Amino acid sequence: MPGFRRDGTYSLMVFLHAHTIKVAGLQDPHPNLADAAIALDEAAETILGMEQYRSHPFQRYAPNVPVVWRKGSVRLLDFGGSGPPVLVIPSLVNGAEIMDLSPESSPLRWLAGQGFRVFQIDWGVPGPEERSFDLGHYLEQRLVPALDVVTRLTGESSHLVGYCMGGPLMLALAQRGAEQVGKIVTLGAPWDFSAFPEHAAMRERRAEVVGLLNSLTMLFGVIPAQMTQSFFALRDLKSGVSKFRKFAALDPRSPEARRFVAVEDWLNNGIPLSPHVGRECFLEWVADDALRKGQWTPGGNPFIPEEVTQEALVVSAQKDTVVRCAASEPLTNALTNATLLKADVGHIGMVVGDAAIKSVWQPVSSFLSSEA
Repeated sequence: MPGFRRDGTYSLMVFLHAHTIKVAGLQDPHPNLADAAIALDEAAETILGMEQYRSHPFQRYAPNVPVVWRKGSVRLLDFGGSGPPVLVIPSLVNGAEIMDLSPESSPLRWLAGQGFRVFQIDWGVPGPEERSFDLGHYLEQRLVPALDVVTRLTGESSHLVGYCMGGPLMLALAQRGAEQVGKIVTLGAPWDFSAFPEHAAMRERRAEVVGLLNSLTMLFGVIPAQMTQSFFALRDLKSGVSKFRKFAALDPRSPEARRFVAVEDWLNNGIPLSPHVGRECFLEWVADDALRKGQWTPGGNPFIPEEVTQEALVVSAQKDTVVRCAASEPLTNALTNATLLKADVGHIGMVVGDAAIKSVWQPVSSFLSSEA
């Protein structure tokens, strides 16, 4: 059983046990007993769901994927298939396995069956070299060589797909290696950080954020995954708790329950960021809105969206609470030749949800296979 299931979830359970009376309002002089009863029931359901998650026997299994290139902590995975190559670039803050969660929940294996040769970047945990990297280093020393490998293996230009913060990196790669790139797709990619709920506060308290990042770097040598997880979790604690109530009502043997555990394990088993990448993401991107303002300079070269001339599909998840529509959709107008696809899914649901294939991946496949 992963340690975070035993330790992290159990700590939250203990907290809920200790604070149930307070949450229910029974400490008030004249408590509303009906509301208190509802709160107590909800707390009990949440604790039950957490206990069922903590003790669930599920362990992720997916067939091994060949590694065709590696450098430092970064690997290039080959999912096979035949046809035009597609290189998928995930976020750096969680494991790449969300795209291949299981044989039943793998959009990459599905895409490989639709007439494409599918490759994926797996960033891994920053090693000794990557700990000094900024995003420009990842672009120049990892993505550019990986794209070169795909070009050599296939003899063709490659379509690019970027998920979440992998989206801006993918766009910078498309700008830099235009002759090697066919069409491009962004999935829930952040662009307008003024639409992030943390933008104003982080801009006003920038010095404090700098101090926090410096302290974390001195203590851990990296920006721990827990910081990034907390950044998003604190946005909507109610939803974070309610998902365990819903899980408590599932048959633990059902496919839905197993997928919940797989996704929750993936979320909790986050990837730390190198200090420089952490500063770029939290300061330059979120606080300074550098992407939209044209002030992001990966590798010392300004990223200019107008120079990304490839035909593009911008996928905006309408239920996304991580990268909200207002943050992702303006990218459509910033790029030279982009079309917007609004999908009725969430940030994770666009990859592994019940509607992911129909709402997102089938349109992506159609877009990539259509004539320009």
